[in-house]
Amino acid sequence: MKYLYGGADKSIQVIEKYLINRLSCLNGADRLAFISEFKEWLLEENDPDADIWTIPDLTDEGLRDFFKRAISRKNS
Repeated sequence: MKYLYGGADKSIQVIEKYLINRLSCLNGADRLAFISEFKEWLLEENDPDADIWTIPDLTDEGLRDFFKRAISRKNS
């Protein structure tokens, strides 16, 4: 895979390894469906300056409480 800045971090390396291993086992329509599902990881270049929205680890009680408070606030 091509990276925009240096090498990939560990999480991207794990995803890449999984994708390569899985693609080696698939053929035909299954392979095309897999590529379609993961095309943002396989084909598209991501803008390094783009905001990425994620949900915190909601299994952690403190983070879950903080998240619930943050989304329950009304805009003034």
